[in-house]
Amino acid sequence: MPRPLLAVGTYTADVILAGIERLASPGEVLYLDKPFDLRAGGHAVNVSIDAVKLGYPGKVYSVGAVGGDGFGRFLVEAVRGVGAEALVDVVDVPTARNLIIALRGEDRRFHVYRGANTRLSPSHVESVLESVGPERLYLALGFSEALDREAPSLLKRARKAGVEVILVDPAYTELQSVGALKGVLGLVEAIHLNEAELKMLTGAEGVEDGLRALARLTDAIIAVTGSWGVAARIGNKVLWQPSYRVEVIDPTGAGDAFCAGLITAINPGMDTEGLLKVLAWAQAAAAAAVSSVGATEGVDKARVESIFKSQYQRIISSSRIARL
Repeated sequence: MPRPLLAVGTYTADVILAGIERLASPGEVLYLDKPFDLRAGGHAVNVSIDAVKLGYPGKVYSVGAVGGDGFGRFLVEAVRGVGAEALVDVVDVPTARNLIIALRGEDRRFHVYRGANTRLSPSHVESVLESVGPERLYLALGFSEALDREAPSLLKRARKAGVEVILVDPAYTELQSVGALKGVLGLVEAIHLNEAELKMLTGAEGVEDGLRALARLTDAIIAVTGSWGVAARIGNKVLWQPSYRVEVIDPTGAGDAFCAGLITAINPGMDTEGLLKVLAWAQAAAAAAVSSVGATEGVDKARVESIFKSQYQRIISSSRIARL
């Protein structure tokens, strides 16, 4: 039996309004034909739930900070509801919330109250790390200043404790989150970024130039995702893979589903062909996520496998490999 997977990051209650044609004008009452919903969200919540749904063979643990309120209890129950374990740090500020509005045909609009996420303590994470003894670690950075400062020493201790695969991911697309990665670049197997985060980290305008710049600083696999697909650096190569063709209902949680697919399937020392297949699997998880409202509701192993099998040949045959 594989040792556990530990997902460390944000716990956020998502209020989602998706699939509407427009926003109400000032003073206007806009009547909707379907309700908006409260859904579980946040990187640690989403990745842990998705990992269970994708069939990770070991126990999955989720770590974050919540307030002593109904939103926090809702998030903990959501994680435990799929069979993962929520080992949360209960702090004296309210649980984080995110009002997400997704107009039809447009990307999401986020309105975030960070709340308890900013109070996640390194000592709590270290305590869980020692007690759980994970094989794999997903770590979001850039939401807790204390955790960002201690991340390098925390990952060194994780490595000594036997963690074999570490994936890091910025919590927010902003300089603070992206800058937190700089101290851990040499301590991880994989990094997930979007295009804007890659530019913030390297200053490069294009994806390939950004990957080339980042490759000078780390040996890690670097996966950059967008609506067009994924570009991944491995060694001195960059793999380009197109996205799956699915109807996008709600893009919320696509990046976290991709990370869940990546952290559950990637292996140390993986070659180019192996990574191409893992990327296709992770992209199928993301495609499933966007096919339903909510960050994790669309992720189901049978659905992901169906998407993967139905488009795998096109995805692989359309992929290309270039030298950096």
